[in-house]
Amino acid sequence: MRALFKFLPALAIAASSYVNAITREELKKLIEEKLKEPAEIIRNNDTIYFNGYLGWDNINKLLQELQAGKTRILKINSGGGEITGAIQIGEKVIELGMDVEIEELCASSCANYIFTAGKNKRINSG
Repeated sequence: MRALFKFLPALAIAASSYVNAITREELKKLIEEKLKEPAEIIRNNDTIYFNGYLGWDNINKLLQELQAGKTRILKINSGGGEITGAIQIGEKVIELGMDVEIEELCASSCANYIFTAGKNKRINSG
C-alpha cells in the first residue's frame, strides 16, 4: 500500500497541514475514499469530459466510454489516481489518436500517462 501515497501528490499536499493531526492510516483511508468518489463523465459529440479522481470504477467507466464511439478529444480535470489504470487510458488515447485538453487540473498519473499520450495537447487557462 506504500504506492498509494505516491500517486496523489495534490491530495497529499492538501493533507500535509494535517499530518500531525491524523495518522498515516487515516490519510490512507482519506485517499482511498477520494478514489472511490464517482467521476463526472459526459460525452458531447466527439468530446468526452472527465472530472474526478482515477479510481478503478472511474477508470473502467472512462475506458468503456472511449470504446463506445468516435472520440477525438478528452477534456480532463483530475488529481490523479491509479497508475496502471492511467496507463491503460493513455494507451487508448494513443490508439484512438485523441487530443487531450486539461480543463483545470491534471496531476500525478493524469499528467504522466494521459496528458502525455494526447496527439495534440492543450492546457486551458483559468
